[in-house]
Formats: sequence, C-alpha cells, structure tokens
Amino acid sequence: MTRFRTGGVLRSILGLSLTLCLTCSGSALDLAKDTALRLAPEDSDIFVGAMQLQEQWHRFTASKLYRNLAEVPCVGRLVEAGREQWENREGQVGQVRQMIDNPNVESLIKLVQDMVSNETFFFTDGQASQAVIAINSLGDEIRAISRSGNPQAILEYFLQLPKSEIDEIVIPTTVVGFKVQDQERVLGKLDELEGILRFGMGSVPTMQGFVEGLERVEDSRGVRIAWTIIPEMIPWEQLRRNLPPNASGEIPEKLQELLADRQICLTIGQLDGYLVFALSEDVEAITDLGKQSSLLSNPDLSPVVANASQEITSVTYVSDAYADAYFQSQLKDFFARQFGDQFQAMERLAGDSFPKGFDSIPEDLAWIDEQIEELVPNFQGQTTFSYFTETGSEVWNYARTENVVFDASKPLDVLEHVGGDPIALLAFRLQDRPEFFATARRIVRKVKSYLDMVPDMESLSDSTREAWRAGLDRGWPLLAQLADIWENQFLPSIKDGQHAWVLREGSLSSNQWYKGMPPSEKPLAIPDIATITGLSDKVAMSNAWSSLFELLDSALELVRELEPDKVPTDFSIPRPKPVESELAEKYTLPIPEDCPVPQSLTPQVLLTDRFMFSSFSDQHSASLIKSQNLNIAKGVVKPGQAQSSVSYIDLGRLVQFVKPWIAYAIESGNGGMDRDLVEAQASMPALKGSDVLDLWSALEAAGQLVSVTTQGENSGSVTRTVITQP
Repeated sequence: MTRFRTGGVLRSILGLSLTLCLTCSGSALDLAKDTALRLAPEDSDIFVGAMQLQEQWHRFTASKLYRNLAEVPCVGRLVEAGREQWENREGQVGQVRQMIDNPNVESLIKLVQDMVSNETFFFTDGQASQAVIAINSLGDEIRAISRSGNPQAILEYFLQLPKSEIDEIVIPTTVVGFKVQDQERVLGKLDELEGILRFGMGSVPTMQGFVEGLERVEDSRGVRIAWTIIPEMIPWEQLRRNLPPNASGEIPEKLQELLADRQICLTIGQLDGYLVFALSEDVEAITDLGKQSSLLSNPDLSPVVANASQEITSVTYVSDAYADAYFQSQLKDFFARQFGDQFQAMERLAGDSFPKGFDSIPEDLAWIDEQIEELVPNFQGQTTFSYFTETGSEVWNYARTENVVFDASKPLDVLEHVGGDPIALLAFRLQDRPEFFATARRIVRKVKSYLDMVPDMESLSDSTREAWRAGLDRGWPLLAQLADIWENQFLPSIKDGQHAWVLREGSLSSNQWYKGMPPSEKPLAIPDIATITGLSDKVAMSNAWSSLFELLDSALELVRELEPDKVPTDFSIPRPKPVESELAEKYTLPIPEDCPVPQSLTPQVLLTDRFMFSSFSDQHSASLIKSQNLNIAKGVVKPGQAQSSVSYIDLGRLVQFVKPWIAYAIESGNGGMDRDLVEAQASMPALKGSDVLDLWSALEAAGQLVSVTTQGENSGSVTRTVITQP
C-alpha cells in the first residue's frame, strides 16, 4: 500500500469536500457593496449574515489545533480507511462516491459548495414584529376559548372570525440567500426547477390552476422564478367533497372569505450575484430589495459601520420592535399562559372532587405575572458583529435592553484577587435590587396560602394530613427565618455586589482521592476552585453565618422530632473552627477522620474588610488574598475600567490539566492504553485507549476566550469577546 502523510491526506480530503481550503487572504469588505446588508431594508426586524466563509475555513485549517488533530495516528487510520473505501467504492464512503458520481448530484453538490463558500444571510422586513403580535393575539383568543373544553366553541369562533383579524397577520418579506460565483450553474438549476414545476403541476388536473401563478422574471439583476398563489387557485369544490362526514361544510366558505384578496409569493433565483429564496405577499417586494435605504442606514447598525475597516465575518441584528413583540408573545403573562390552561383542564377533569379554594389559581397566576412584570425592563433589540484579528477573532454585542441585573458603573476590583494567571474566571457585579427578593417573598406567601388548604382536602389520608400540618406548622416558620436572615443580614452584607469564581491548576494532589476509587500510580491533582464575594459589612456577614447555623440546629431538632430514626442521636451540625491567620479572619471545616476524602482538603472561609474568600486549599487562599495584577487577557481586561462582568478561559491549559485524569480513567476503566475501547469494524479501524489520549492532547491548542461587558448607551450593555487561537 502506498505510504502517505496523515496530515496532508486529511487536509486534502476535507479541502476537496468543502472546496474551502484554497489559499486566500481576508480583506475588509465594502459593506454597502459586497454584502447582503445592502439588500435588507432599513426597517428590517431581523438580519443574520455570515461573511468570508472560505477564509474562515482556511484560517481554521491553518491553525495549530487543526494541525494537531491531523497528525493524530488514529485520525490517519480513519482517513486511510475512508480513502480505501472511496477508491474501491465500498462501505459507506463508497456509497457516497457512487451517489456523487451521478452527474446531476455532482452538479448540485458543487452548487451547494459554492453557496457555503462565501456569504450566507437571512432577513425579514419590518413587518415581522407586527405579524408576531397579530398571531399571538389570535392565539390568545383561541386558547381562551379552548379552556371551556368544548370543541364546538372553537368551530363557532372560527366561523364568526372577522376578516379584519386575519388581515392584520401580514406575511413579512423573508429572504434566505447565498452568494455564488458560478451563476451559469444557478441558471441551469433554475431551468430544471421551472420545468419540473410546470410539468409536474400541469399534469395534475387539480393543480393546473397553480401553473398560472408561475412567472419567469429576467432583468439586469438576474433570473428568478416567482410563484404567486391566490385563493382562486385552490380547488375549493374538491376540498368540500373530501371533507370528513362530521366536518362542517361551512369551513371552505369561511376560508375563502378570510383569504379573499390575499396572496403569497415564493421566489427563487438570482439577485445581484446571490441565490435567494424569498417569501412575501408581493413579488415586487423582492425586486425592490436594494433599491431603498438599506439596513446600514439604521442608527442601530452604527457600531458595524464604525468597524467597516475590519474584516467583518458576521452580523446579527434584532430590532427593538421585534424584541418587544417576542416579549409580548413569549414571556409576558408567562405563568398564566404556561399553567393556567393546565389548571383549568385539571379542574374540568376533577369535576366536583376538585379541591375547594383552588379555583382562584388562575387569578393568582395573573397576579404573579403582574408582580414580575414590574421588575422587567422594556425589551429592546441588539446588534452583534465579529471580525478577524491577527490572532483569532473578536465579537461585539450591543444590547439595547436596560440592564437591571448587572452593575457596570464601577471597576471590578475583585479582579485584583483572582490570582495572576488563572485557567478560568468569572467576575461580575450585581445591582443592589432588594425589591427582587421582596417580590419573591410576596409570591411565596401567595403559594403558602394554597399549601395551608392542602390538609383540608378530603382525598388525603389522616396520616398524610397530619404530616402536612406538622410540616406547615413547624417547618414553614424555619423557612421564614431563612428568608429573614437572607433579606436582613446576608443581602446588606453583600451590597457591594461583586462576586467571582476562579479555577487554576491544583496545589493539592493524591493517589486516591476517594477510598472507593482504584489508586493511581501517579498523584492526581485536583483544580483549585475558589469563590470571592465583595463585602459591604463584614460584621453583618459574620452574624448572618451565626444565625444560619442556629437555624440549621433548629431544623435538625425538627427532623429528630418528626423522624426520630433518621438522625443519629450524637450527630450535630458541625461548626467552622476559627484558625489563627495573619492574612484574614479565617474559619475551616476539617474533614472528619472517617470521611473517605483525604484530610489535605480543607474547606475554608476567610473574611477581610473587603472580601470573603472560600476555597479548600490554604495555598490558593493565601494567593488570592494577596492583591496582584492579572497577567492574562492584557489589553482586553483593563485595570480601572468600569465594567459589569469579565469571563476568561484558557481551554488549552484546562485540557492539559485534565489530561492525567483522562489517562487514569483509561488505565483503570479499560485495563490499559493498548486495549481497544472500540473494536474494529468492517469500515472502521479500532479505537484504542492511547488514541483517545492522543485526541485529547491535540486539544491543548484550543486557545483562549475572554469576554468583558461594559455600560452601553441608554443603560444597555456592550460585550466584547476576544478569541485567541495558537
């Protein structure tokens, strides 16, 4: 057998299959001339576009991650097996070749390759938000009628439905498109499609009317097939004859009435170098695309226009109108919509046996929605775009909805205590919103009023009824105390709002982290994980913990009283032990001697005047308390910058750190690296434990990701995400 270079063959096969591995250099696009943004109207509700697809693939194949994967031996064996099947026309790969060898299929595949090699897009005009609201309004009416449980009521509603309500449901102009280079191939496929449609529909008597709606449009912008469908084309008489015997004969007449003067136009074909698939109520709407003010004229696209000199790779836009329409249709009155119908269905099924007092649930669900809605800002849209950088790519997101959760008004000084070089971190500052918890308490009290009625249900046994009463009488006050502790002690102590989660390479290792696991030949390190919380009042935090442990003691006594055999008599809630420390006020919770976890783990909490640290490693805690500058994401995470959140992960380092655990799992679970994890099959080589480890090792070149969110205009937010690839 001819020898081959694994990496070269893998790159050749993938490159041939996608025709995206051609050597090319990215360049800044003229957004107004070279992208589909010029076709989308200024008032578009949605736009999603991906540009420079060939260059994106080329950059991936040039990355270290791709090269690492290409040089993995098992990948080479898989590629070789596929090549043999291709050459011998055997197996699944051989079946694919036989299909591709069909000239018609081969031509279609080349067209698809062309379609995904440059630019793809999707957009709707400004009527999409109106359509969502109208459809949702109609849906609400139907759901309200369906709650009666009477199918005839829905039919009566339909037969009395005014045409004006249907006329409000306007079909938005919706376009999906692909930039293609080979326009002759597009034209050939259009000719084939037109012939199939005209012959296929023309040969069926009931479909012959639809042929009249087909139109071939040829102009300076290309050739398109436009198919306009109007109600008169529908074989209504045959529809009447085919109705089930128990169906109302008035349905076709009502449909004709509701659809009168309406039409739908389907368009496929060429438009300024794009292959487009479009849906609209007017064929002229497609022809007019690009002749009016484009989406680039919309002020919401100004961040994209300001970065037009960059090598833009994607643009996503959602209008304020559509975001609000989505909220109105999906999130507004959420509880009433999601649970109201189910409740009424249960009530109908239960009949007279339905518990008394529960009939007010629908009204209370609506009340809950009203309580939550007072805290929810007006939904607005967002603009997102990405572009190439020398080391990877950047993504910018401009969210226009007012941020009522995160606070971007001040720097995150908690970043001075996440260590200089973590593997991963998440830091953020929350707004001080006591009204959120107050609303939650009001809702819980409402739920409590229904729980109080449960013991009175006649269907319950005496023992169950007594258990409910005991739980409510003794357990509920403890929950109320917990809420008081959180609201009056914990929340005031953390008004600063800063929180962080940090992960780094472990400072603790063991050959056997749990007595039930097989010992490892080499020590295995666990990652150091810590949380950091900003403190506004250290004394209040200490008091809150004391109150919490007293509450846990009361809960334990309640369990002993209700279930005497469930808790050992000598058990008590362990208390953190104060430990002398020059660094901070320190408390530890030592691992009991009979615990299967090694004693080296030391859960601990340290309090300074500014922060509370929690971890299980003395070394990690000491390094976090010491203030130090970040050595990661320089130029992206800026010291002293006002920001609401920062997130970071080094995927390569994380993969590298976990690698010994992967090796341990293979050795202990599979019995060795050289044993097969997956046995060889007729068309698939065997997969050994060492192969899995090689694949995992290749991922060490996965790169890093860092994301920073700052204050945007009108209380919105701006998030910058930087992706770095080796």
